[in-house]
Amino acid sequence: MVLVALSLGFAVFPNLAMSYYFKDTLKLNLAQMSFYNSMLNFIWVLKPLFGFIADSYPICGSHRRAYLLVFSVIGSMGWLLLGFWVETLAQAMLVKTIINISSSFCNVVGESIMVTASQQPQQQNTTASSKDADQQGVAEYDSSKAATNVSIYLSLTSLSTICSSYLGGYLLNFFSDV
Repeated sequence: MVLVALSLGFAVFPNLAMSYYFKDTLKLNLAQMSFYNSMLNFIWVLKPLFGFIADSYPICGSHRRAYLLVFSVIGSMGWLLLGFWVETLAQAMLVKTIINISSSFCNVVGESIMVTASQQPQQQNTTASSKDADQQGVAEYDSSKAATNVSIYLSLTSLSTICSSYLGGYLLNFFSDV
């Protein structure tokens, strides 16, 4: 959960470089950049579908770890492709779409781990009524634990976003002066 939250925040770091790549290398104007970025960010609307896939179709018997590993590798390969292969707008859109899908999948998996960590097995009561007997085995959520997990997850994401934004601006300023 911690690594997913931190990686999502640090994903802001290369976005500054991507903006300059679209503007300076691909010669897009601001309206075009906004249009293509909105197309790329549409992937995040598909998070419920990604969650359904991760929960319904295990890879090698694992639902979350396997998806986290697979999409982390795919995202890493996407960033390498972006640096070594991309020369046109179509290539950039394809690779950035792959990167966004992998980031979205990792985000869904991180959030599902957070939800799972908030679940506790239901306590069995020996004098339970028939209604309670029908609900045995259903997980209950500890709301205070869930709130703590959500706070930690969002705080780590925000902290890493702030750090990567500051670092990105600093590096841009440093390399612009060279």
